[in-house]
Amino acid sequence: MNNRRLFIALPLDDCAVKDFTGSIFSDLEKYAGILKTVSTINLHITMKFLGDVAEENISRMVESFSSLEGSGSIEYTLSGIGCFPSLAAPSVIWAGIECDMKKMSGLFSMVEKFCASFGFDKETRGFTPHLTVARVRRGKDVPSGLKDFIKNNKERVYGESVFNRLVLFESKLDKTGPEYISLAEVSLS
Repeated sequence: MNNRRLFIALPLDDCAVKDFTGSIFSDLEKYAGILKTVSTINLHITMKFLGDVAEENISRMVESFSSLEGSGSIEYTLSGIGCFPSLAAPSVIWAGIECDMKKMSGLFSMVEKFCASFGFDKETRGFTPHLTVARVRRGKDVPSGLKDFIKNNKERVYGESVFNRLVLFESKLDKTGPEYISLAEVSLS
């Protein structure tokens, strides 16, 4: 039986978003040997990572995905740079998302209920939307200059846009990076 790697996400569609994320990437460019940046065509906010999913569940999920339609578009501001798990030892560099958290939490709850109906465990941690922009390459030490960049840009505002659609993606991993394939999508507006 074949499994496929899936996740549900809010893609960053707006060309303007890609313009203002470009400034983040240009700032990180000098750390190219240490960081693996996310391709601008793959920029998204992960709502739920599903992992390996059996083919029969995928078909049913695709058929039912329209139940998530029309929950309302979400305006947001891309603001601040941060990292996981800590500034002392960052492994993921992210940009923050400021938005109507009541709307975002409502959408997150809908996604959780949808996924639970297919047997996926509900998330136990609180949901904090963020945009992953880079990952630290394995075995690389993070220089103080990169840590200073993160610390000095935690309040920087990059731009504003709107999330208009929710997508069920398949992620195919390759040596050149992941390829994200839309299996189903709904309009939020």
